[in-house]
Amino acid sequence: MGHARHRRPAHLFQWLHQGSDGAPVDFIVCQHADHQWPDHHTHLVANCLAQREALLRGKSVEQAYSEGLAEGRSPEQAEELAHHRTHPGGRPSTLVVLPKLSPYTLGALLALYEHKIFTQGVMWNINPFDQWGVEYGKMLAGGLVAALKSGTGLPLVRRLNPILGQPLSPPRTLTEARTVLMIFSLVLSALLAWVLTAALRHYALMRNVLDIPNARSSHTRPTPRGGGVAFVLVFTVFAAISTALPITTPPGTWALIGASLIVAITGFIDDHHPLPARWRLVGHAAGAGLLLWSFGGIPR
Repeated sequence: MGHARHRRPAHLFQWLHQGSDGAPVDFIVCQHADHQWPDHHTHLVANCLAQREALLRGKSVEQAYSEGLAEGRSPEQAEELAHHRTHPGGRPSTLVVLPKLSPYTLGALLALYEHKIFTQGVMWNINPFDQWGVEYGKMLAGGLVAALKSGTGLPLVRRLNPILGQPLSPPRTLTEARTVLMIFSLVLSALLAWVLTAALRHYALMRNVLDIPNARSSHTRPTPRGGGVAFVLVFTVFAAISTALPITTPPGTWALIGASLIVAITGFIDDHHPLPARWRLVGHAAGAGLLLWSFGGIPR
């Protein structure tokens, strides 16, 4: 459960220092650092020794009260805080000092603990290298998986259902229904895309809204404009269907649709009445701004 001082969980040390029962602690430190930051290593060693000393000595209410007064607190504040700063002390600990961290010293440390655990197991008549309790829990879990998925079955699951609100996994019928609805939405969107694209193409040809090729164009024939509008409209319809039906819609979908609509409308207006570059830039910037706002700003 422990780590180097700057990574170990603070609540673990809080329990070791002030818990009602406490536990023996093994402090393991290397005499020589295996890196090029000696000052860091000095601080780690100092904190290791200091934590061990604090567990041994503890701190009385009188000491904590005097410290509070020395910090400039009022007697009432110092007295109240003293009860939180009191440590019983007398907590056992062992200090293990390795010359340096190496494969040899690490292996020796592991062997030491294995021998220690084996000896304790012999004395207490237990097998610490097995895990019957964990195996028993796994056996019980096998029977609970199906009951938790369906929400019925064992009494324990029936008692948990009011808390859980619903089964942990959707029934198979609901999963199949979602699959059918997703396929239906895709087919409907494809048909709608075909109809809208044909209608916008006819509209563009009738209104002479064409993209005339020039030296920078990749096409050689006049091409009807407005295809992007059809794409955005179909995407909007598909998202609306997904929201109305029990189909999960990814976060940010509607912001993406809104940004796409702004860009598409800007392009549609520009196709009919050419806009100055600055107004096209405003439209595109508005769409990009909406999208960034929905995601909480520029990712870092």
